[in-house]
Amino acid sequence: VVDTGTSLLGVPRKIGRELVLRLRHKSSRAGCKTNLPALEIQLEQFTLVLGPSDITRAEGGVAALKEPNAAAQEQTNSTALKMPANAAQEQTNATCMPMLMFMDLPEPLSPKTLILGEPVLQKYYTVFDALAPRIGFATAHHVRPTL
Repeated sequence: VVDTGTSLLGVPRKIGRELVLRLRHKSSRAGCKTNLPALEIQLEQFTLVLGPSDITRAEGGVAALKEPNAAAQEQTNSTALKMPANAAQEQTNATCMPMLMFMDLPEPLSPKTLILGEPVLQKYYTVFDALAPRIGFATAHHVRPTL
């Protein structure tokens, strides 16, 4: 099932716990971008490959904090968000958790049914063909605007 309204990857409870154990890891200075194995989802004619940075998000530590720029610090002086001196060390203490939700869907759906949400839809360009009915996937090419 491909669901544009789901922010996680829905997996059967039976395999969910094992996936969490295999995909959870400590973050590094690069965040959740590590050389851990990828999660591969085999479809009929295509394999979706999700690397650690596609399927995990930092939890705990101060990985989500961003240091404000100098101008913002001068303008707001005492109200600017300041990172603690040990923020780099704390960031490495964060845990990268897989973006999974456990669910068991009733029949007539297969007990192996997955809900492909945001982690898949951010990495893959998805085309929905309502007439066939079918869904096509291609690796998305994200362009970052230059400022």
